[in-house]
Amino acid sequence: MDTPESWDDFAQTYTEIQAESQLPIQSDVVKTLINHHLLPAQSVLDLASGSGRYGLKLAEHATEVTLLDWSTNMLTLAKKAAKKRQLNNITYTTADWHTYRQSADLVFISQLPTLKVTDLPRISQLSRQAVAINHQTRQDDHLLAEGAAWLGIPVPPVYQADANLMADYRAWLQATNQPFKRQVFTYHRTEAVTIADLVPEFDVPLGVNQVAAMAQALTGDKDPHQPVDDVIDYQFELLTWLT
Repeated sequence: MDTPESWDDFAQTYTEIQAESQLPIQSDVVKTLINHHLLPAQSVLDLASGSGRYGLKLAEHATEVTLLDWSTNMLTLAKKAAKKRQLNNITYTTADWHTYRQSADLVFISQLPTLKVTDLPRISQLSRQAVAINHQTRQDDHLLAEGAAWLGIPVPPVYQADANLMADYRAWLQATNQPFKRQVFTYHRTEAVTIADLVPEFDVPLGVNQVAAMAQALTGDKDPHQPVDDVIDYQFELLTWLT
């Protein structure tokens, strides 16, 4: 997923996954930006905006918002969603942010795992007033962890969750004597899943008898298709600083 074409192909699925999310993270992030007096704003740049999960919410509290992404399909989906919500203050720009030059009062970034510490000075240069970076730092699936322990393998990593990335950003801000604010959001969700649903996550070959044995050990029922409650813990972190 490191080319515009790959994100174009993934855009519809990505948007559907986000639409199914029951986490109110975008609302909580915007509320925090308001509390930090970074919103309302005259102009906001949502960098690597995707299909507008955050950008459309930001547009409710800004005079103008630019959604910047290198995937045309992502922006097309964002534009359709904005039209349904009658948001007319959004500009859609297809570009690689590394070559983008138009600044904004607030530069907002969420879930951009390729954003390196060495990129932060450039991000600050794009901002006339403030920068806000949001990223998921943890996702603990209790049943998945129990299954991994039963198999004797590490818990499968969650691609979108990276605590080290935000820790590196904080270290850079501290090293450059840049005052910043940090807000952590935690969520707990219970959903019905089956052991059969989890098996592909382990990425190891498992026979029918093994899956049945794991289901028996974890749920008390050897039927791997029997729904059971699974608890998932999420954590996000928002960093903001003035420029």
